[in-house]
Amino acid sequence: MTTLNNLTKFTKKNKIIIFLVLLAILVFSLRIGKVSTMSCDPDLAGIAYTGMGINDGKVPYLDISGGKPPLSFFTVGLLFNLFGTEFSVIYAASIFLMIISAILIFFTVKEIINFETGCLASILYAFFSATESVRGACPNYTTWMILPLIASLYFLVMGEKYNKKTFYFLSGIFIAASIFTKQSALLNLAGILGYFIIAFVINKKRDLKKLLHKLFYFFFGLLIFLLPFLIYFGSAGALSELAPNVIPSASYTLSSEAFSKISNQTSSTPFEPVLEIMRKTKMNVMPNILLYILAASFLIFPLGKRFRKSILSSNLILLALIWTVFSYLGVCAGGRFYHHYFVQIIPGLTIMAALTIYYLYKTIKKFKTGIIAALIVLTLVQPTIGIFGPESGLHRNHTITTQLYETGEYVKSITGPEDKIYVWGYAPEIYVYSERFSPTKHYKFWIVVKSLDTQNIVKENVNDSIFLDHLKNDKPSVFISTNKRMDPGLDEYERLNNFIKENYIFDRNISNIEVYTLK
Repeated sequence: MTTLNNLTKFTKKNKIIIFLVLLAILVFSLRIGKVSTMSCDPDLAGIAYTGMGINDGKVPYLDISGGKPPLSFFTVGLLFNLFGTEFSVIYAASIFLMIISAILIFFTVKEIINFETGCLASILYAFFSATESVRGACPNYTTWMILPLIASLYFLVMGEKYNKKTFYFLSGIFIAASIFTKQSALLNLAGILGYFIIAFVINKKRDLKKLLHKLFYFFFGLLIFLLPFLIYFGSAGALSELAPNVIPSASYTLSSEAFSKISNQTSSTPFEPVLEIMRKTKMNVMPNILLYILAASFLIFPLGKRFRKSILSSNLILLALIWTVFSYLGVCAGGRFYHHYFVQIIPGLTIMAALTIYYLYKTIKKFKTGIIAALIVLTLVQPTIGIFGPESGLHRNHTITTQLYETGEYVKSITGPEDKIYVWGYAPEIYVYSERFSPTKHYKFWIVVKSLDTQNIVKENVNDSIFLDHLKNDKPSVFISTNKRMDPGLDEYERLNNFIKENYIFDRNISNIEVYTLK
């Protein structure tokens, strides 16, 4: 009996630590099963190539074309420098980031409501962030954005609750980190500013000086984060390259033009863009529909005065609500609805769903424990199926990843460390597997053959003398074509095809990937 009492006392005293350990095990367990069949997101493979280039002294945008904000480049470069140039390093880091993200969800909701609701929110997040519907088990740069994004929310909650300027400063740092990982986090920044304004307006004691102090420390943190990047790119003479790669895409994230691209037709009614968003997000929303319903129920369920008053009386709940809405706008901002984009909304949905369940528990009079337990179990059925279900066809499957690995290993075996290669295809993984670089900064073929505005093939772009001159002046030792599986083929591009015929001989075919070696 004494042993049992001691165990009970220990558990109560250390319940947070015990829960966090169990939470980390849960997040790890839900993802580790996918590692053996994991496929790499092509965008992340491109980021990995740039990180590899940083370790070789290359400057992003100047020496390697970018298209993404720079933080992920440096993060991957640091990981490769510490642990080796292996995609397994990225997989492990991604799982670690998701564990920390789940822990931050717990602490955020714990500060907003209580320990139990924080536990529920983090468990919901652990499950729903790992589903195939958001490509949760596949490392991609959207999942890398989530940790600083949640950290920004957490420190803002702490700042609002305890009125300490350090927390606003840290929130600013982390919102900048999330934006410098993926531009759609700009919508969360807009949401935070919207919250500051709304909270100021509805507060009877409108203290403008206090608001300005909050904004000062928040933006000071944001600017402090930007400073090292400005110094780095400025000293490398690459500020002119940084701006067109980051600023236009960042402004595009917030522009009405981006939202107009959601629909290819002229809106017949003011509701048409909304209806089009609903149609295009259907395949991503439906696998998690119970989570969306629970989150939305926070607003639409008639839960009585306690519920309605809580929204107005608690700035923290108002903050979580606004942050969630703007997270969804971030998903929609680019006008494209890839699976992994929806990771951005999952933290907000799980927080709001947990708050809904909390208020249901407070409102229901009879059988509430059984009802709430049944509701939670029912809600977790969908993500469980999604986690252990088949991979979607949107990204790489494991077979293709294996073929790219075999190609990269072969290319590495027939080339030296200083040799260059060129991959004509949507397969930057080959550069990383082979640990070889492109002779031109335009290592991604679609930058050469596609219009970034229309996403249509523009065949004449491949005849760009700059691109061909790079290949002619620094001929790659190996030229790889993915042979129309991940590229438009060589036959359609006469000048490039002639260049290959004149300078290369066919070496071998690896799972239908063609390898050519320099004559």
